[in-house]
Amino acid sequence: MPTFAATTTTTTTKLYRCLRKARFLSTRVLLSSSSSKASPQEVSTDTSCATTANTSVPNGIGGLPQYGIGSIDLTQKWFDLVKGGDVVATTSIKDPDATVRYGIRTVNIENDGSSSSAVADTSSTSIACMEFVEEITDHANEGTQQQSTAAAHPRVQQINATLCTAPVGPDAAPPPSAGFAASGGDETTCHPPPYDATADSFVVGRFRLQLRPLVGAISTDDLSGLSTGWDIYHNVSPADSRGHYLLIPTLLERDANWRGQVLTRSDCIDLVVLTDSVHPAGSALISYNSVGAGASQNHIHCHLWPCPPIPLLGDGIDSKVGGWECYAVSKAEAVASAALCNEKQDNSEVAVSLLDYPVCCIKLSSTSTIHLGAALGTVIDAVQSMFDAPHNVGLLNRSDGGVDAYVFVRSRERSPRIVPGSRCGSSEMMGVFHTSSEDQLNELVSDEHQDSAGDEAKGAMETVLRDVSYEPRDEVWSQILKHLHTSMK
Repeated sequence: MPTFAATTTTTTTKLYRCLRKARFLSTRVLLSSSSSKASPQEVSTDTSCATTANTSVPNGIGGLPQYGIGSIDLTQKWFDLVKGGDVVATTSIKDPDATVRYGIRTVNIENDGSSSSAVADTSSTSIACMEFVEEITDHANEGTQQQSTAAAHPRVQQINATLCTAPVGPDAAPPPSAGFAASGGDETTCHPPPYDATADSFVVGRFRLQLRPLVGAISTDDLSGLSTGWDIYHNVSPADSRGHYLLIPTLLERDANWRGQVLTRSDCIDLVVLTDSVHPAGSALISYNSVGAGASQNHIHCHLWPCPPIPLLGDGIDSKVGGWECYAVSKAEAVASAALCNEKQDNSEVAVSLLDYPVCCIKLSSTSTIHLGAALGTVIDAVQSMFDAPHNVGLLNRSDGGVDAYVFVRSRERSPRIVPGSRCGSSEMMGVFHTSSEDQLNELVSDEHQDSAGDEAKGAMETVLRDVSYEPRDEVWSQILKHLHTSMK
């Protein structure tokens, strides 16, 4: 039975609370797992300081945890982006009426733990990446404006255009693609509208990725087993101050990779290969959201961010827990399982199981990346073709050389009862909730909800997951297992 916990960013000023409406500094709510009965618990974690020195994880440059993929050091890449001012936004807010700058920046950390303004070229051992918010214009002070050199930075990002009075810049987060904005708790499909390159905000128009720094590229020569190269960009609206990236099949291959948000069999194999190359093992989560399950853009893409999540770095967390076993879903027990051998090749085994978890979840594990990827592709094909079910995928590699893939099979994007205005993506399915207001946070930590039958009290977060689950899950398990047995003979 999962145990629910919550943590939120520090809200020491009214300005900071207003700014959280911009969704850049998200409230985080944690769903962890244990054998005890679910109960809400406040976890004291100040995420504005979460990227400074922390004894729970080995920290590298800028106080960031060490993580990378292939030959790319994502810790260094994120630090360079932050130091260069690429993870910064400006917006106008009311009450108080002001223009503010916010995002992530480097600050000096003194020996006593205090921080001061950023200095670009001091030793990395005295610099940390931290979330910040500051007022740069005061409309209420008789029209006078406070000058700021950073406000004119050529790559200042207007993350939330609906809150901005200034013109929208080329790095703004685009609005959802057509057909990607399900309302309320309506049931949704996993099939997006037909792909239209002329309406694809990732490759055309003022939001196109080509205007963003290319963090790195992984080619088929770099990692054996890839079907295509993959590009890495930073997410302009990061869910983690320590780093948040987009993984996209290389844009250089237009005919093959300019396509909609639908996973193919080749994509699934590639994602397992990419996950297997994450270093250290378990230090980053790779995830996918289908349409109707958290995705907002109709261009094939995945997400990557460091593990464990920020809330798991608080007091009382076992520092020896690896990223591959820190999530609620990674601690869920199997209610049904099977071991599949690939008889066509080397009899490598893929373990597949249906988990005892609030949302329907199929777990696949193997030390063979190609066979695990093929099995994942078979599961995704069944979810798409047999159930037309929105779905999420979360992938983590383990210290023993294996990879775990979690497939969440869903009926809808949002709970119709709890925070219905908030989409649930792969992070929520794994067990870490993001909210944009204290009201949403308070609603999610409530334990006064009931399941769909109304006969058993559930915590709010567990209720959300049950609300979006595809049921009956026994049918999903039975059909997927048949599909897997057929494909692997």
